Amino acid sequence: MLGFYIFAIKPHKSSVPPTQPMLDQRFKFGLMNGWLNRISKLVKPDFADYGVAMSAVNACVGYNLKRAITGVSPNFTIDYSKVLYSRGKLDLPNNPLIATTTAAKLDYSWLAVTGDTNSKPTDKVTFMVYNTDKDKFVTLQGIVVRSALAYSLQLPPDWSGDNVEAYLSLALANGEPVRKIEPYLMAIVLVMVWFTAQKVMLYNDSTAGQVDQSIWLLVLLAIISFLLIQGLCFWQSKGWYACRAG
Repeated sequence: MLGFYIFAIKPHKSSVPPTQPMLDQRFKFGLMNGWLNRISKLVKPDFADYGVAMSAVNACVGYNLKRAITGVSPNFTIDYSKVLYSRGKLDLPNNPLIATTTAAKLDYSWLAVTGDTNSKPTDKVTFMVYNTDKDKFVTLQGIVVRSALAYSLQLPPDWSGDNVEAYLSLALANGEPVRKIEPYLMAIVLVMVWFTAQKVMLYNDSTAGQVDQSIWLLVLLAIISFLLIQGLCFWQSKGWYACRAG
């Protein structure tokens, strides 16, 4: 007589609790990730070029985890004076300042960069203000050009008297495309090469032999590898630069 037995195997759960450094790292990651995700529209066009094999926000979180977290366990906080939400090679504004002569209004000003610089008068300026008392943001993306040298940012009236952290960043006038079509075009080209290359060869020369599909696969992988290497070499040549003003 044969008997059949069914055993339910439960996933093994480690009995070792997480260490305090592990808990600290989780808390710091959640703290920074939660804050930066709320301004992800400012992060994505920029840190996307620095996030190899990761999202733009995760690349930005990793950068700021090492530089903008302060405090002693378990009382970690964000050091807003060290936060960087934008990176690149454009020159910073010269001597950026902020005045608060009117309630709930920030008067930004900066000087022109002179000499042989990596900047243009048409560079777009983005402003970001974080209210630490109310835990709210105000962002204006590409609202004015570098050559304006000044901008008055009107905040909500009930922000008057609150503590705020003010930032600005710059981008090229053409900015980052909203939708990148190049990867899709390249994918279409590769698919067309995959299915049509042999037919084109046979059309031109009916005596040409068939090439094994595995050989075409190797050619395709070689092209993809070449494009990846080109992308890694190119990622430094684009981006924004950010600074914290006042």
